[in-house]
Amino acid sequence: MRPKGGINLSRWKGVFSKMEVVVIYLIMGALAAYALYLTFRGRNAGVVEPTLGLLNVGGASFIPLLEQDRTALSPLFSKIEMAAGYQIPKCSVLFIYADVAPDGSLGLGGNVTIRHLADKAGAFIAVLASNSISEHAIAAAKLPGPKRANLVWTLDRKGEAFCRFFKELFTRMNAGKSMPRAWNAIAPQYQHEAHDDLPVTICQMEAGQVHFRTS
Repeated sequence: MRPKGGINLSRWKGVFSKMEVVVIYLIMGALAAYALYLTFRGRNAGVVEPTLGLLNVGGASFIPLLEQDRTALSPLFSKIEMAAGYQIPKCSVLFIYADVAPDGSLGLGGNVTIRHLADKAGAFIAVLASNSISEHAIAAAKLPGPKRANLVWTLDRKGEAFCRFFKELFTRMNAGKSMPRAWNAIAPQYQHEAHDDLPVTICQMEAGQVHFRTS
């Protein structure tokens, strides 16, 4: 017995010609392909002339970190935008400086998560660039929002290790490597002893193989 919601074209054989049935199948196939495209459109994103946005939603205490990151990373990007509060910069890589609450919120309202900030910025990569308590970061990672960017949650910057790591990551991406491949080359998952000089982070590759390209 066929489900009530199923589509049974065989019953229409006497109504539609063979050509019309073929056309219907082609249309259905195109719709299915488009649905897959909408689902996986960010899985191999190429970012042309990558730009960096530095967004401070945590107040004056984060300004030294923001300036440190701007100085270290500015040579790797064609443009840098700095903003605060609700003034979200348009960029391909977004660094966010914030106090993450126990429920994962950023103090910008319950409907504004890091995923929403990344989406509004048009970013393919979003990094919580300030230290966060692991339980708070995990709570933030579970909040809903558009999954169109690779997310990085920083638990411990480890001083200069943070800038050193992301400088190496973006240098490798500028050379043609995708973010997951560059990340694994710097912090291989099977060599935990190699992570001693790296910042402590949680990474969610929700946009997949994001890579930079010059044209």
